[in-house]
Amino acid sequence: MTNWASSRTAEGWVDKLNGRWTPWIFLLLGVTAFLGQVYFSPIECMFPPEFTPAAVEYGKARCYAAKKITTPKNSELSVPRFESKTVGPDSGGERPLYRYISFILIVQAVFLRIPFMIWKLGEGRLGIHFHVSPGNIGHDKTHLGKSLAVYLKNWIQNRKVHILSLGSFVIFHLFIKLLYFISVSIHLGLLNGLLKNEGVISFDSQVWGSKSDNNSKFHTSSVFPQHIMCEYDIQFLSNKRVYTNQCTLPLNPYLEQMMAVVWCWLVLCIAFTAADGFLYFWGAVLPYFRTQFVKCNLLTQDLGSSKEAVMDQNIQRFANDHLGEDLIDFLQEVQSNGNGYVVMETITELWKIHFNDTQAPPVGVRSLQPASATPGATGPTTSSHTETLGSPQGLVAGSYPSHQALPPPVYPTIQKS
Repeated sequence: MTNWASSRTAEGWVDKLNGRWTPWIFLLLGVTAFLGQVYFSPIECMFPPEFTPAAVEYGKARCYAAKKITTPKNSELSVPRFESKTVGPDSGGERPLYRYISFILIVQAVFLRIPFMIWKLGEGRLGIHFHVSPGNIGHDKTHLGKSLAVYLKNWIQNRKVHILSLGSFVIFHLFIKLLYFISVSIHLGLLNGLLKNEGVISFDSQVWGSKSDNNSKFHTSSVFPQHIMCEYDIQFLSNKRVYTNQCTLPLNPYLEQMMAVVWCWLVLCIAFTAADGFLYFWGAVLPYFRTQFVKCNLLTQDLGSSKEAVMDQNIQRFANDHLGEDLIDFLQEVQSNGNGYVVMETITELWKIHFNDTQAPPVGVRSLQPASATPGATGPTTSSHTETLGSPQGLVAGSYPSHQALPPPVYPTIQKS
């Protein structure tokens, strides 16, 4: 079945980058970080010799979930250290960020998908949809182009929005591009605030500065410490004993490098989205591009007897005031799918219909409604019947006496979805 729909193919590669690839990449990284913490030990600590295996596992779990940790000034601690003391109730603290990297990435993947979900909800209700039934595939492209022209004429007559040659679909597409830009910018700003150290402008400068200061060797920051001192308590009768242990977090260097990749990816998404939105906006607003598209696809040799001269002024008025950006955008998508001749026939037929240059409009689906009939009369009667094409509103294609056989359909059946 031949199927053209502007909303199904109107997504550019930047839209797919934001709505499809980025959420899936974030989800994949989030699942990878989660599985790494599940199947590999996220923390290794040094404990006193008298600790049993159960006490060691308990201590590791408490240190990994501890709110109070101390990061040494130097990157490594060469001397094992552990101590214990008796204190009162535990004071408050903040949980380290590295424990929630997988959760952060998965949540971001969900929220980055929201503009795409809005796009999918709106695309089926806006734009232009043209379907040809499977039984009519054998018709040549000339007939198909003329059928498409009749359908588009119906669509033009029934469209509700036409502002500066922009229709509802193009305006909606611009809104989605703006949502993509806002969404990615918000996520980048939130990540930058969470990942960078105090006194650092951005997370990427922190990462690259660390590499330049350490002879191109990657060193973790205080947000992703590799060596920590943690405190946890064990209740002994009426006393609470607090242990301070030295621990290593072997996954943190990989998590920080993963987040550096995520940060750079979001920066690229912002740059591409801004450039794509700028070009799409001006391409839709400026009338030059619509005029050039129509001029290049208008079969002037078939318009020798046209009532309107094929002049630049008439082409510009026809392309911008009559067709509009929604229809031009749809025809460009049809052309990009290897149907350039169909587009040329369609534009030429639309010109003829608009300027009343057609001699015999095409015949399509019948809708038999007697224009006049004598009640109670018997025998053959002469009455008018309307032939319609496209949407329910249809176009009047011709009138035939009811006692005469109607000619077979010239064009494929056109249905609006």
